[in-house]
Amino acid sequence: MRTENEKELFPVELVNLYMNKPKCPICRTRHPVKTCSLLSETPAPKEYRCYIDVDGVLVGHRSPGDKRKTIAFDAVNFMHFLTSRFGCYWLSPLSSRGDDTPVVKYICRYFSNIPPLEQFLWKVRPTAFTVPRTNIFLAGEQFFWLTPEISRTEEEDLEARGLFNNHIPVDSRKDFNALKKARDFLRE
Repeated sequence: MRTENEKELFPVELVNLYMNKPKCPICRTRHPVKTCSLLSETPAPKEYRCYIDVDGVLVGHRSPGDKRKTIAFDAVNFMHFLTSRFGCYWLSPLSSRGDDTPVVKYICRYFSNIPPLEQFLWKVRPTAFTVPRTNIFLAGEQFFWLTPEISRTEEEDLEARGLFNNHIPVDSRKDFNALKKARDFLRE
């Protein structure tokens, strides 16, 4: 049992203990990495890699005629599917310097009250790349690339390297069910 003097110090001790803990790189909260609840769910490197663009894939439009951006329909189920089956990487201008924080913050601007989505977004690894984005793909790598559109240079590079079929066009700005269709295609 604590004495009166110890009871007064206890909240301060907790604050100091909390502030001295490093941020967990997996879930971004303050606790030791070994105790992270998401650790068992973090995807290990898998045979296939999935490179994901943000605009047009996870951030789409409310409807085909509406230009207001919103989180794409079925994004939570789609991200759960991807992160549980593939090694996932951001291939977006927002992550071109190897930092995933700008990507997650950008996507989080377009949704509220969808807590499960953020946990899946943090499971996607950042990439560092230069233009054209196809420079990131390694010879012999098994991957697919989800993006609404690619530049002519990127298209020519993929064709020259025999990788054009690895590009899966997904445009949630034009097709409300784009993520569901992509998920069904990837299940095959």
